[in-house]
Amino acid sequence: MDRIIAVLLLVGMIAFISLSLPQDSPDMVVEKYLKAVRASDYERAYTFISKSDTTIIDWLELIRYIKQVAPPQLATLIDIAHCATKQEIVKTTVEVDTAVVEIHSVVPDMEETLKVTHKVEEIKSLLAQGALPMRERLGACELVVEEGVWKISMVR
Repeated sequence: MDRIIAVLLLVGMIAFISLSLPQDSPDMVVEKYLKAVRASDYERAYTFISKSDTTIIDWLELIRYIKQVAPPQLATLIDIAHCATKQEIVKTTVEVDTAVVEIHSVVPDMEETLKVTHKVEEIKSLLAQGALPMRERLGACELVVEEGVWKISMVR
């Protein structure tokens, strides 16, 4: 009888711990967020952002607004830049309910690109040929646990 009680307690503790831990790892949350932004799926991107931070949401809203009011060529350039961006998670540090995910990014250098051409089709061609000017950036996402889920609280 004592063994049955011990086994039931152990199973209960494992189930409780499993349910109380965040479902996705900080890496996975950041990857899903970046994928949503690259796809211009801002509604999905919002789901990975902490309620405690408004700067990320403001930034996403600004991009969405610019794409709505900008000339079609500018909106297309934003989409090209998002699609051409490559990101790699290089380090993740997890504490109990906080995490930092460091990211190495290779992004289009639009300043250099626009020195070469302003034509969208030519920029697409440069991208297809692997000749689009790029630059490297290091950044990080800070995450917190909210309601049992990892959420991005800051992007730097």
